[in-house]
Amino acid sequence: MATTGSRQSIVYVHGTNGSGKSTLARYLIMCAGGIKVIRAHPVTGAMVTYTHSRLALVGKYRTATGGADSVQPYALVPKTAVALLRDGHHVLIEGLMSPGLDTCTDLANNAKKLGAYIRFVRLDIGFHKSCQNVERRRMLTGNDKPFDPVNLRKKQQSCNNWLERLGAAGLPIWGLNWEQTRDLCLSAFQIQPSGAVRILD
Repeated sequence: MATTGSRQSIVYVHGTNGSGKSTLARYLIMCAGGIKVIRAHPVTGAMVTYTHSRLALVGKYRTATGGADSVQPYALVPKTAVALLRDGHHVLIEGLMSPGLDTCTDLANNAKKLGAYIRFVRLDIGFHKSCQNVERRRMLTGNDKPFDPVNLRKKQQSCNNWLERLGAAGLPIWGLNWEQTRDLCLSAFQIQPSGAVRILD
């Protein structure tokens, strides 16, 4: 996969529960040298996870739940991403919430004005694998209630619709599996997988 040279990059990863978004984020944090600090951005007030490289992630990654879905109101997510680009960072956004077409269009336009590379990724590892991951996570947290996959199926369709809407509007959208998304991010953020053997902090 082609690299982006010294250009700043922003990658927005969207997928269902259990698709591996948080796992991807934590993997990239390790590749980027671990967490340097988690603090509110001085312009937007939204929490940001800064790594020891140029990579910054919108949201917190010290707990099981984090990322863009933990930022309220959601309007701060794209504003923070653009602010981080202005600060000189590469930016990862990942979340379950489907951002609207207007939000994605504005984010893409702002990134391009700053000369940044941007890609929207619909992360899809398959419905059944996502269900298995959700069930495993529930088991690890002691949740023994029966898992009903109906909502996950609805979210999968919502993610598919998101991909189609953005694609029809001409935005840079890719539908990728986990490994492909990982490789895209490693290239875009100019980090090496060798760092993944390190702990997060």
